[in-house]
Amino acid sequence: MSILDNLNDMQKKAAKLVEGPGLILAGAGSGKTRTITYKIAYMVKEMGIEKENILALTFTNKAANEMKERIKKLMNENTADMQVSTFHSFGVKLLRMYGSNIGFTSNFNIYDTDDSMSIIKKIIKKLVLRNELTPRAYLAKISKLKEDEIMPEDYEKMVNISINANREFYDIYKEYQDELKKSNSMDFSDILYYTKKLTENKRILPILQDRYRYILVDEYQDTNKLQYAIIKNLASKYKNIWVVGDEDQSIYAFRGADISNILNFEKDYDNVNIIRLEQNYRSTSNILNLANSVIKNNMTSLGKKLWTTNEEGKKIVLFDAETPYQEARYIAKVIKLSNRNLNEFAILYRTNYQSRIIEQELLAEGIKSQVYGGLSFYSRKEIKDLMSYLILINNPNDSVNFERAITNPKRKIGAKTIADIVEYANKNNLNYIEALDVNNTAKLKEFKNLMEYLIDFSENNNISSLLQEIIDKTEYLAYIEKEDNYEDRVLNIQELYNSIIEIEKNNTDLKLDEYIQTISLSSSLDDMSDNSVVKLMTIHSSKGLEFETVFLAGFESGLFPNSKSLEDENEIEEERRLLYVALTRAEKELYLTYSKSRMVNGVTIYNKMVSEFFYDMDKNYINHINKIENPYKKPASNVENFNPLKKIKNDSKYKIGQIVIHKSYGKGKVKKVDDKAITVEFSVGEKRIAANLADKFLI
Repeated sequence: MSILDNLNDMQKKAAKLVEGPGLILAGAGSGKTRTITYKIAYMVKEMGIEKENILALTFTNKAANEMKERIKKLMNENTADMQVSTFHSFGVKLLRMYGSNIGFTSNFNIYDTDDSMSIIKKIIKKLVLRNELTPRAYLAKISKLKEDEIMPEDYEKMVNISINANREFYDIYKEYQDELKKSNSMDFSDILYYTKKLTENKRILPILQDRYRYILVDEYQDTNKLQYAIIKNLASKYKNIWVVGDEDQSIYAFRGADISNILNFEKDYDNVNIIRLEQNYRSTSNILNLANSVIKNNMTSLGKKLWTTNEEGKKIVLFDAETPYQEARYIAKVIKLSNRNLNEFAILYRTNYQSRIIEQELLAEGIKSQVYGGLSFYSRKEIKDLMSYLILINNPNDSVNFERAITNPKRKIGAKTIADIVEYANKNNLNYIEALDVNNTAKLKEFKNLMEYLIDFSENNNISSLLQEIIDKTEYLAYIEKEDNYEDRVLNIQELYNSIIEIEKNNTDLKLDEYIQTISLSSSLDDMSDNSVVKLMTIHSSKGLEFETVFLAGFESGLFPNSKSLEDENEIEEERRLLYVALTRAEKELYLTYSKSRMVNGVTIYNKMVSEFFYDMDKNYINHINKIENPYKKPASNVENFNPLKKIKNDSKYKIGQIVIHKSYGKGKVKKVDDKAITVEFSVGEKRIAANLADKFLI
């Protein structure tokens, strides 16, 4: 009896082939992890390969630990001497053993993201720089350069260092790297960079090659340039390299993943064995057939076609709503009427800001939900920042929100000063706004004047107007503009405004304390821990998961695919792969929903169309629902007109008839210009662009 008897024929074939290079193209739900763990157990138990000669690499500690546990159970013996780990853990092990060859001692420190940002903040302060970027943005740029093997000395040679921004970045990068070296420390990017350097060392490489004669890599489509090079160097002697992956699920290009690594595997090695795992154990045949009809349109797809012996199942439902609120209510109603366990449902979306309305409508139906792999809407930084002003206006004795408001945006008011204000307020029975007189500095006086103005403003204006005034007077948009996810934050702020408008529509006399109480209730419910909850997540966060019923919300043009991807074939293919991942999360039921109107960059767009990807789909597997009576009105006009960015004057630099170029839509002619938006006719149709964002998109 073989250890492989429980595998299907193709899994068994993939597990038995050990010598030489091999590529296992494993489709979604095809038993990829099962196959690779059985393969390792087979190598040890039936082929007699020493455990210490096997190297198995994956991307997360969770995946590595799961793999270890499965192998241990299959072999019924200890696997401690087998290297099954993430790339970073493997790199750390090698660097502790051989780091002295590149200038590190074996007890080097590893700096996490917070440590790295702390160093960069100190450097910015020390060098008295203009601080063009946030510490997080500087760190992201440094990490990307290291991935491309560009260290400070390389950067200095490749850019015009006389340009101030380049000089400042170089100074920060060099000082940062010098600080790491001086501290005998590495950041996460250094681990891969220096591991690659070790695999290029002529003395060390043969030792590593003889130790790790058999190499297996999971999720190969997610490898970046450094990981690819490390593997290639290690495998260059014995060439016993087996990689497992799915080119159709390569969705992390924004993190540096290079799909060409898996596409070019046959070119990197001679006589490659290719095994396709196409039998899916997860989904119904209708879901798989729909997914196949989508992904076959990608030029990068290597020709897998998923099939299953599972039942045909229900057709996929496509529901078009008039508004995002109707879309969310439809989803909530379907879940509620099912009377099923809530953990059987997942709601996926392309971008985080979509979650707010969905969270609200689930709450209205008494359905518990949880944002997976991210923060619930009211827990996001920009929302908490702006809410702190509203709460402080309502209750100037709230110490937590006072400390948050006075430090966001940054005002160069230190922790010691804030502590003095709090102490002074408590000793003298004052609220925190009154206590700002403790120190007659310009910064404190300015903040006090701001808060007193906002308190006065709140007495004669509704809450939505108050929020917009807070955004304008604090220049909050300028404060977050340097963040690398600026556009997502702006969209979240717009959603906060929308939520207030929706409440005000039904309660024209809404008081600030009533609104805050409503939000506090929502936030406290968000924090409830319960296994029986509907999971909300971005599609990126859903990879590797599965649910009986999946809703894909926002399946509409301009949102999915992302409008920025429309002019770039590589980006369109990545978006299509992202859709494929979303579709193949569903086991039994799949719903695609979209709204015919949605706010984009501060302007409500009507007559929105279903996603361009709908036209890739085989309609035989779709039940299109569009005849449900719509009891919901269009958004109020003040929702449509909302723009959290500063209002501009009528003297726009864009004129009717002017030819402009859009980063995504190409060349177009300006048709209309007003305070809120610029209307441009492109070859893809007429588009309205928020006036305050026009310069970001138009040339």
